[in-house]
Formats: sequence, C-alpha cells, structure tokens
Amino acid sequence: MKPNGHTLQKSERLNKKKEIDALFGGGNLSFAAYPFRAVFRTTESDETPVKILVSIPKHRLRHAIDRNRMKRLAREAYRLNKGILTETALSLGCTVNIAFICISDKVASYREVQKSVCKLLQRTAEALNKNKKTT
Repeated sequence: MKPNGHTLQKSERLNKKKEIDALFGGGNLSFAAYPFRAVFRTTESDETPVKILVSIPKHRLRHAIDRNRMKRLAREAYRLNKGILTETALSLGCTVNIAFICISDKVASYREVQKSVCKLLQRTAEALNKNKKTT
C-alpha cells in the first residue's frame, strides 16, 4: 500500500447486485456536475467508508476506447480526491455508496473530470453533514 493512502482497492468498488439495485432503486439523492452525475446512498457501517461505481452508458460514448478512457479518468480523479468524502463517512460511522454516471457525449479532459469529481464529492459530503445535523 502506498504511504499517502492514494489507492483504490477492490473493497472500495461497488460490485454487489443487491447494493447497486438499492442505489438506483429510487429515493436517493443525486447531484450533477458536467460531465458526471453522482447518485449516492448511505448504509450501515461497513469495513469500507466509501464504495464507488463508474458507469459510462453506451448510448453516450459509442466507442469502447472512449468509455474506457472516461472510466480511467474518473477512477483516477476519485483516487486522488477521495479524502473529501472518506473523512465525512468515517466521522459519521456509515458507508457511502456512490455512482458516477457520465452525462457527456464526448471524452472530457482530465482537468474537467477532476473538477467534476471533486465538486460531486464535496456536495455529497455537505449533504451528509446537513443530514446528520437534522437528525
């Protein structure tokens, strides 16, 4: 493991069908920051504070090479900025399942992807803190 904690391990990936269905089942908050939309849901505390899913619809980007590039860019941007949301999830003692869904019709630059992912992580953390204060 890298000493600075900038890793993306398998346990941080959202891959169970039951969890994915619950995430997209409705009633969950979502935010948009071009070129991504984020849908998130909190669950009971798990061993991992945040689990992610990156989805690039085929009807948005037709070529597999473009879809793979966008996925790679999104995962890298999340990996470097995940501390924004991880600290909030740890302080609340919950697990956050979050999906990043591409809403762009073309491949974005890394700068745009990073700005979008950071904004979505910050807005999710703010929503979690706001929800904590009301309960």
